[in-house]
Amino acid sequence: MAEEKQTAFQKFFGDYDYKFLFMPRLPWSKEARKLPPFFGVDDPVPPFVAIVMGLQHALAMISGIYTVPYVIAKFSMDGVVVTDDGVFAFKNEDLFQYIISAALISCGIMTFFQVMQFRIPFTKLVVGTGLVSVLGTSFTFLPIFEKGIRAMKPLCMESFGFGSDDCTEVNTRPFTDLKDYFPDRTCDSKPEDFSKDYWFRCDPSCASNSELKRCASELCGDEAHGRMLGSCVIACFLELFIALMPAYMIQRIFPPVVQATCVMLIGIGLIGSAIKYWGGGVVCGESDWRMHPQIKEVDRGFLAFCSGNGEVRLEYAAPEYLGLGISCWVVFIFIQMFGSPFAQNTMFIIAMFFGLFISAVSRYKLYDPETATAEEMVMNTKFKGSIPIMDCDVNGENCEPRFSAMYVTDEKIKRAKWFNFIWMKTFPLGIYPPVILPLLLGTVATTVETIGDLASSFDVSKLVKEGERYDRAMQGGLFADGIGSVMAALFTVTPNTTYSSNVGIVALTRCASRRCGVCVSMWLIFLGAFQKLAGLLTSVPDAILGGINSFLWCQVFVAGMNILCSGGSLRRRERFILGMSMGIGIGSAMIPQIFNDMREAPGTNSLWPCHKACEISVFVPSKNATETIANPLYCDGTQQALRSSVLITLGIPYLLGTLVACFLNAILPGEDPDEDQGEGPVAVDGGSSIKEGA
Repeated sequence: MAEEKQTAFQKFFGDYDYKFLFMPRLPWSKEARKLPPFFGVDDPVPPFVAIVMGLQHALAMISGIYTVPYVIAKFSMDGVVVTDDGVFAFKNEDLFQYIISAALISCGIMTFFQVMQFRIPFTKLVVGTGLVSVLGTSFTFLPIFEKGIRAMKPLCMESFGFGSDDCTEVNTRPFTDLKDYFPDRTCDSKPEDFSKDYWFRCDPSCASNSELKRCASELCGDEAHGRMLGSCVIACFLELFIALMPAYMIQRIFPPVVQATCVMLIGIGLIGSAIKYWGGGVVCGESDWRMHPQIKEVDRGFLAFCSGNGEVRLEYAAPEYLGLGISCWVVFIFIQMFGSPFAQNTMFIIAMFFGLFISAVSRYKLYDPETATAEEMVMNTKFKGSIPIMDCDVNGENCEPRFSAMYVTDEKIKRAKWFNFIWMKTFPLGIYPPVILPLLLGTVATTVETIGDLASSFDVSKLVKEGERYDRAMQGGLFADGIGSVMAALFTVTPNTTYSSNVGIVALTRCASRRCGVCVSMWLIFLGAFQKLAGLLTSVPDAILGGINSFLWCQVFVAGMNILCSGGSLRRRERFILGMSMGIGIGSAMIPQIFNDMREAPGTNSLWPCHKACEISVFVPSKNATETIANPLYCDGTQQALRSSVLITLGIPYLLGTLVACFLNAILPGEDPDEDQGEGPVAVDGGSSIKEGA
């Protein structure tokens, strides 16, 4: 009997070296570590090993999966609403929590198909790689979604009569559309039935104009997101067609220099957004100029105050915000020096929870105006919220003043339900033609990423990158990416792509078994269905999110560098393509207003100015009179759509740079590999020299 129990125990836990996986290390130790056994793709793995490895992969993915949909929902779909009663911003917590849960569940479902590899009936085609190659939300589509939603939402608001001009037909949509879309926001609804500060009625028979404007803002955000999802369904079919192409043709169209350009520019563009979060938030980061002391009057100066860090409202780049982000970097360095393989593979989620802990125990000190000194009153001016903060009961009564602000509150966690799943909130699907071209280019970019990731997966799985199995896995992986992106849109979230970071986990843990991949999918579905986790993630301050993502998103750039270096020294043709494409891509990332409108100022880009007023009054000196004429810079609906399509494409660095790289790769003639072997050093900056191609 004891022998049977021992056998059952061994079957469940196996003989894996758990000490290797969990034991911290001394960075200066010269003692060689004994590596654990290697588990191949089809090798049987003890259940406990599969569960632990699956959890490790899932934890490594969470921060990447939830960031993209959360950012879109918070800063584009919800956004800022200015009404007669005041300013309302970023309060739709139910939306944020749902979209995080849906993203985790969607990635779990599609990872299962990617890992298992299913044959399509009556064909030789397959869906999936049959490897531990996991799917997560793609960073590639983040800027496209942001720009597309911001272009659609104002037009929708105008259709309800909010923000329209003399050229726009007012109230083309009845307010009863709001009442129908929000059946729970009736005249009888109560504030306690909704999130704090997010109660308003949408029945025009009793709602104020300010309430109707908030209803319209939420409806327009949902409709814009739905139209982006519908457009993704169309665009992501392109990856299925690319998957049917022979592997050698794909490599000719997207050689390493094109792949590297695309991936590096994706990383560069994302790093800029991460730094804005680190300083307190994207909106205040792009609007800090509104608080310049020489600007006497400016509309919406409140946008310069960062409101995504609990109760602490400060100006952008306040040292308190920067310190929270630095705490995450300290954890990164510590884990890299002393951490076990498990800790190193999950460092992003560990750093996030550490930063969340630091934020939860920290307080921003405020001073009671009735007893404060002059110096303390000056310090109070840094805080842009109300002083004191009032702690009230659930009925808003029995309030007590508090002179400290919290970076993290438990309100979102308390209000989060225990269970969530896809389609518990839906969005009206549609199509927005101006984003079709950018989405097609984004699909090409994710295809380029996936090709390199799948090749790396074969390397770490110790499989040969040639032959029928490799070709089938490449076709199946691209199919899974394409179908996964289509299904993700139908699951109400942004498209998926293969995650390259998990390739490193397979290499470090020496476990490439598909059983682990199945456990990854199960963990993601479980964590997504557990909505309290989404409530916890939405409580993370923007400064912590920025500290995490500034390192996470830079890894995308590093992955592009790795692709670039994989082929050895660059030849003259490749250097030319890289210089041209990266030059314009990095330039547009550093100076985004070259192809983009300023925040909260649509139509202002000088490349293609687009005015809303169809008639203007102009003083004509030769006639000494003022004439009213048709505005030559006015844009009607068709022109606005075309303008949006062009500027979205030009305004996203990786789209512009990849277009240039693909164009140059197609027209430039090839060259002899030995053509520039004999070239000598090139002088650089006053005499120093480097060998070209080094």
